[in-house]
Amino acid sequence: MARQSGHIKLEGTIGGLCFYRLEGAYYVRRKSSLSRKRVLKDPCFARSRAAAERFGTAVKLAAQVYRRLRPEDKGHGVIGRVTAAANGLLCAGHEREAVLLLLEKQYLPYTDTSRVQSPGRKAISAAERLSRQLCPPVQQRLQLQRFIVGYYAGPVSETVVCPLPRGAPVCV
Repeated sequence: MARQSGHIKLEGTIGGLCFYRLEGAYYVRRKSSLSRKRVLKDPCFARSRAAAERFGTAVKLAAQVYRRLRPEDKGHGVIGRVTAAANGLLCAGHEREAVLLLLEKQYLPYTDTSRVQSPGRKAISAAERLSRQLCPPVQQRLQLQRFIVGYYAGPVSETVVCPLPRGAPVCV
């Protein structure tokens, strides 16, 4: 990073050099060989793209939990801790719904997360809500329901059944 000197200060790109201003000082650097298209398409960046997508999901889940926190529980650094917890759970291989339930249980201990109430609808259990998803593979759905039922109720037998809603398409 070289500083610009002289009376004429430049901003922008000329040839292979980028001229820019940072905190009131003018600098010049060499143009990067990395482009947006390469980051989005090159197989070398596949893990970076996956990590960015996972982090985006973690941020959305953390925001859902943070909005429901009491005002006295909100503060500096709380959203970062919730996001870090969500990202860690997603990295460990947990599904979105399971991560949301675990975050609710950890950060919202004063609410009953085993029941979900939608406006104008009857309350349903979290496991039942998950079983009503229309299109994940049946095996994955059973595995997720076993995880959630086991988390809230302790060990569960292998006879847990996850019925599909009436008229739902079956994805195999």
